[in-house]
Formats: sequence, C-alpha cells, structure tokens
Amino acid sequence: SRGLPRIAGHREGARRVRAVVEECARLGVEALTLYSFSSENWKRPELEVNGLWVILEHFLAYELPTMMKNGIRLRSIGRTHELPESTQIFCRWH
Repeated sequence: SRGLPRIAGHREGARRVRAVVEECARLGVEALTLYSFSSENWKRPELEVNGLWVILEHFLAYELPTMMKNGIRLRSIGRTHELPESTQIFCRWH
C-alpha cells in the first residue's frame, strides 16, 4: 500500500527481531519463540519466498557471532527439511 516491494516489509520485520531479542534479554526472558515462516508462506510468489530465505540467511550470518558471544541458542522447529539447503545449515546450528 506504500508503493514498496512486498519484500520491504519482511526486511523491516527482520530488523525488528534484534530489538525484541535485546529487550527480552534485558527483561530476563529465558526463552523466546519467533514464528517466522508458515506453510501458508509457500503460496506467496516464488520471488518473495526466495527473498525471505535471503533475508533469513543474511540476518543469521550477521547475528550468529553476537548470539554465540551472548550464549543465545537458536533452535529451529517445524519442517526444516523443506527449507533450502543453504537455510538448513543455520537451522542445524545450536
């Protein structure tokens, strides 16, 4: 509705994740579940779905060193075997 590409909203959502994680750490939250991709997302245009994987992979590659330094563990749940192999690599890290 703002004349931006569909993927722009997804990029902004990824940027907001860091702020949410930092606030949870500040509040002492010990576990946080982020729901990031549902089976309904596969029905989106292929270009958008591929863009989602690019955003996720870029985000995790950038954030993993900080997560490791701060003792944050990433656990992927769901049908991760259906994700692109390049994304599955991050899902196996914990």
